[in-house]
Amino acid sequence: MPTLLLTAKMIESVKPTPGRQTEYWDTSVRGFLLRVSPHGRSTYGVFYRHPITRRTGRVTIGTTEKWTLAEAREKARKLLGDVAHAEDPATAKRDAQEAAQDTFGKLAAKYLSEYAQQKKRTWKEDDRVIRKELLPAWEHAPVSAIRRRDVSELIEGKAKTAPIMANRMLALISRILNHGIRAEWLESNVAALIEAPGVEHSRDRLLTGDELRALWLALHDPATEDRPAEAPARLDATMSDCFLLLLLTGQRLGEVAGMRWSEVDLETAWWTIPGERTKNKQEHRVPLTAPVLSIITARRNTAKPTDVFVFSRAAGASVAARAKKAAASLSRGLWIEDEDGTRHPFAFRAHDLRRTVATKLAEAGIPPGDISRVLNHVDGGPRATRVYNRYAYDVEKRAALETWARSLEAITTGKPAKVIPIRRGRAQ
Repeated sequence: MPTLLLTAKMIESVKPTPGRQTEYWDTSVRGFLLRVSPHGRSTYGVFYRHPITRRTGRVTIGTTEKWTLAEAREKARKLLGDVAHAEDPATAKRDAQEAAQDTFGKLAAKYLSEYAQQKKRTWKEDDRVIRKELLPAWEHAPVSAIRRRDVSELIEGKAKTAPIMANRMLALISRILNHGIRAEWLESNVAALIEAPGVEHSRDRLLTGDELRALWLALHDPATEDRPAEAPARLDATMSDCFLLLLLTGQRLGEVAGMRWSEVDLETAWWTIPGERTKNKQEHRVPLTAPVLSIITARRNTAKPTDVFVFSRAAGASVAARAKKAAASLSRGLWIEDEDGTRHPFAFRAHDLRRTVATKLAEAGIPPGDISRVLNHVDGGPRATRVYNRYAYDVEKRAALETWARSLEAITTGKPAKVIPIRRGRAQ
């Protein structure tokens, strides 16, 4: 273990010792050394003793090919200065290496598996945004190295073309980084307090009577194989039936598109959506009015014995995966006409139907509380009252939806409808 003044000339001339590693200790900086392997690889390093713990440690600075003697000696002085201030360079280096391995991609995967899956309704969208928007930018980046400026630049870039999606990305990044704090990967969330770039407005789109008539006719004119190419865009029979139920029941798109035969009782005319499929995680009973029963019964008569979903694709899966785009597809073939025959195209989103149902129920005089129960909204009020009031309001919900069925028939036919009351299920 020779001790001498390390010089550039000495380092160039040093020879390896066959079969063993040799260390040359510098007399200029105590603890600074040159390590020469049996194969001739020369590396600078530092040996130190921590002033408080008295533990010894070694830190490799780098090879002589990448570091000059002056650079390595200056680095050694800095590391030894850190030791004098009770820091531990070996621990710091190990932490830095571990931090470099804790990439954003790994944290995003951890978030999806440990946190996002608890919120099943947003998991798929979070996964899509992570794969499409976030991983291309940061998949291999150490999560601790992501700066506030990095987040701002990514969000501002997206906001130029899609400001609302930029808002969603920012919120997701913040959730992922908060999960990193909980997992002790991070000390802080650099996305916190960054302002969302997009101005969001609550949607208030309602379909007019003319638009409801046009939509109703379109849904009763499904696409077929022999449909002329120049004909207006239409949905297939399965998706048309799905949207008819969406309009007739006022339920959420995912709930209707994912309706299972096991949830439907045609004898008592009830559809029971289990809590794991509702937004508020509460079981929800939906009365089936005459037009709804007619649609479901027709589908039952043509369904395969192995079908699980009321609205299933050829492979047996539900139509939920393509339901959101269906409204946009159908909108390309919808219009209303003025008295002079001028056509005015109109578009709608699936959720606009739910909003329209709620508004039409209110116009028909249905109490707000009954409308909320039909829509399965969580109402306010004292918590104790909500806990102990287990009355299901089945009668009120059925009355509301039967009123809507009559109103919709009047709108779509232009004359008052006579709806024969169907057999009621028992309230539970």
